[in-house]
Amino acid sequence: MRSRCLRILILVFCAFTVHGQIAPSGDSLPAKLREARARVDAQRYNVVPQPTRDGSRLDRLQRDHPGSRDVQADARLNVPLIVQGVGIPWIPGAGNQLPPRKAIGPDDLAAIATSFTAQYADLLGISAGDLVVNRKTTVHYGKNNRYWSLRLHQVVRGADSTSIPVREAHVFFRVNNGNLIQFGNYLAVPPRELSFDGIISRSEAVQRALALTEDLRHVDVADAAVDLGQSDRSLEVVLVNESSGALGHQLVRAFNVTGEDYAVELWLDAHTGEVVNVIDRLESIDGTVRGGIYPTTNNPATEDLRALPFVNVTNGGMTKTANASGVYDYSGGLATTSLSGPYVVIDDSCGDSSLSTSLPPAT
Repeated sequence: MRSRCLRILILVFCAFTVHGQIAPSGDSLPAKLREARARVDAQRYNVVPQPTRDGSRLDRLQRDHPGSRDVQADARLNVPLIVQGVGIPWIPGAGNQLPPRKAIGPDDLAAIATSFTAQYADLLGISAGDLVVNRKTTVHYGKNNRYWSLRLHQVVRGADSTSIPVREAHVFFRVNNGNLIQFGNYLAVPPRELSFDGIISRSEAVQRALALTEDLRHVDVADAAVDLGQSDRSLEVVLVNESSGALGHQLVRAFNVTGEDYAVELWLDAHTGEVVNVIDRLESIDGTVRGGIYPTTNNPATEDLRALPFVNVTNGGMTKTANASGVYDYSGGLATTSLSGPYVVIDDSCGDSSLSTSLPPAT
């Protein structure tokens, strides 16, 4: 995106999410759990896309569906984070000439998405057989279901052929007026090395989690893996930053551990039972990125303040990406945002668009 001069106001502030109290510091954790958290290499599990522009794998898609398209790929994995541009007819709608058919439902879109993934597996970098529909992320809205959004979530097959989800890894599709206008792969790639031999049982993992607490009568342990309908919802694969700079995978047992004044997500290595990550889940402060935009003209009278989705924010020494509502996990201190993210980069000749804040409540 290039312009002579970009006029935009970026505001960063924190909105309080009600949990009955301000989230306590790590000192409220039981001693053993606090010690385990101190040993965690959190950066190893802070996996974010590394976008670069690369349309070299679009040749077959362009032959099948000519038109102007923009591509951002992950620099490490060479998978398209997002492809967007001229629509590809998927279902009958105002944007195409496909013949009318009976009412379209989520199952129809899921079947089309799966078929598309199989057809362009070389482009997307993953087989359709390694993906399952995530029903909770399939949505449609607008007049006559004008807009559709759905995900196929990555899974790996365990020793008994059960499906084990890969945390956050998915392929997504967005449809407007019957046409596929955006799709991409969010870090869903086949694991290079992943063993399912010698895995500790769920019950043993629960006992290891409980051993880190001090008051068993007031502690609850619940499975934390994404629910795709699998029977064991504690076992999942998580993405890791390898020391070589590559993206890796690790098999873990994941639990939500909740005490009287703390709540954490605990990851245990599925082979050794050792703690590999402790994530604070008693969140009482979320950060929100909003910007003033001009949806129809650059007349100041028409400025509209809206949430900025999928914008990168640097906070707490980590790069975080806001969700579709512009919300990110604010951890206190300085927060800096700019008009960049995994899907959009602004090229502005007037200089970088950026704002930092650390004033309570980060406004």
